[in-house]
Amino acid sequence: MAVDEHLLEMARQLVYLNHERYMLVKPQAERILRLKLKDKKSIEEVLDQLLEVLCFNETEEALTLYRRVCRHYFNIDPQATFDYIEMYKEQCDPDETRPFFSPLEPEEYYEKDDK
Repeated sequence: MAVDEHLLEMARQLVYLNHERYMLVKPQAERILRLKLKDKKSIEEVLDQLLEVLCFNETEEALTLYRRVCRHYFNIDPQATFDYIEMYKEQCDPDETRPFFSPLEPEEYYEKDDK
């Protein structure tokens, strides 16, 4: 196997492992959203993991889930949510080529405050 082929295979494996990691954190994030959990530690662990997935290989699905968890977390801790949005922008979109929250996203992503 040539060096280029070997590097290409390693890159494929890294992308695969990153996808597997996303598939592990996705149910945790969906559980937080479905049950409207308010445990800051759990939410921040999920956001940290999603951010790492996004920084390695951003997909629209992972970014949408990260946005949804951020929207949920905003009602719990607005400052921490702002920090997570800024971390995403700094690490994954330093030139700010797109808005973090699109005004055209479906309403289902908008969480209503249960107060």
